Amino acid sequence: LKSRCFVVAVMASENGVVDQILQTVQTGGPAVLFAANAFAAGFGLPTIPLNIYCGAAYGYVGGVLMYSLSATCGGLVTLLVVRSSLRPFILRRLKKYESKWKAMDMALAKEGPLFIVTLLRLSPAFPFFMASWILGLTSCPLPHFVAGTLVGIIPSSVPFAAAGAAASAAQSSDGSSVGQWIMTGLGLLATIALTWKLTKVAQKALESASAEQQHREA
Repeated sequence: LKSRCFVVAVMASENGVVDQILQTVQTGGPAVLFAANAFAAGFGLPTIPLNIYCGAAYGYVGGVLMYSLSATCGGLVTLLVVRSSLRPFILRRLKKYESKWKAMDMALAKEGPLFIVTLLRLSPAFPFFMASWILGLTSCPLPHFVAGTLVGIIPSSVPFAAAGAAASAAQSSDGSSVGQWIMTGLGLLATIALTWKLTKVAQKALESASAEQQHREA
């Protein structure tokens, strides 16, 4: 099983560091996979291959849970690093993004931190790593950060976990009927369509909140 999972995930990876992580994950258990994905998410490495690996190793539901929980932990580590004694140094390095995190802080206060964090995680315009850094510079409470991150990244993790589960099943196929494969494919397409719709709605809501905030400042 680990061999099949590794092949499926490596096929989706074009990053040498991620390939090394996958090599390590292959020889470890769930704890190693959890830590590896948390590290990748927390340090801005590509996580799609690991998301696929989660689905291939633990199935559709288990893969989504493994990926979402570990990525949330990685994001939390990033936020805590930003809020540590390194904050002055980070503020200097991210000076050009000052307007973004100040606007984000005001949006958090106006719309509510849980709502804004969830939208950020749903929106493809904000990479996971960068969103964690920006939120670390705001006054977002930790419980809202964790809950919003977990809820917000589940939809985007579903298609990749499902693809990993389907690819793993295909490699160990014991003659499943054509009808079963058709239903699996249709379910995957429906999931992708729903995820796309959610991301569009989230992006529109963020743009609306940003425009309203700019209008208030003017």
